[in-house]
Amino acid sequence: MASSNFGEKPSNTSRSVSYSIEEDRVLCHVYLNVSQDPVTGRDQSMAQFWSRITTEYHQMLPSHITTIRPWRSLQARWQTIMTAIGKLRGCVRQIENLNPSGASEQDIFEKAKDLLMQEPKYQKGFKFDHVWPILKNMEKYADTSREKASVEHGLRHNLFECVLLQKEEMRIWLIYRQLRDCYMVG
Repeated sequence: MASSNFGEKPSNTSRSVSYSIEEDRVLCHVYLNVSQDPVTGRDQSMAQFWSRITTEYHQMLPSHITTIRPWRSLQARWQTIMTAIGKLRGCVRQIENLNPSGASEQDIFEKAKDLLMQEPKYQKGFKFDHVWPILKNMEKYADTSREKASVEHGLRHNLFECVLLQKEEMRIWLIYRQLRDCYMVG
């Protein structure tokens, strides 16, 4: 039975196949293109936004990928990707804040993935290496000097927050030392 809405899956169908690496990459590129469109990026409803993403997503897919993804599936996949990217971005910041001397961007990335694996949901590892280069500098995660100055100002004026930050930095330092020791042993 055909669905009345493009990309909507009839209720009597089973779960579709898993997303491929190519599909994830296309979804990320399309999402960024649609969301950063200066003409309609912010002035559209959620339904319009995901309708555009769905249409462009299916147009951009290579011809050998024939799976039709409903907008809700694309939205759920995007949320899964963004949750994982956000968690990893937080771990990258924690490792960067340790100022590891001589560490390359790849070294920091690998240490951040190791740190992420300490979270129960990510014990099997980070599964989105293939979209990290696309999303790592996404505006949502970009550091701005204004945000940093605001955080620094707030910390200077709130002793309690400073104590909490020091405890967190100590915890991160201990994790870093454990990871470093693991790498040095091997």
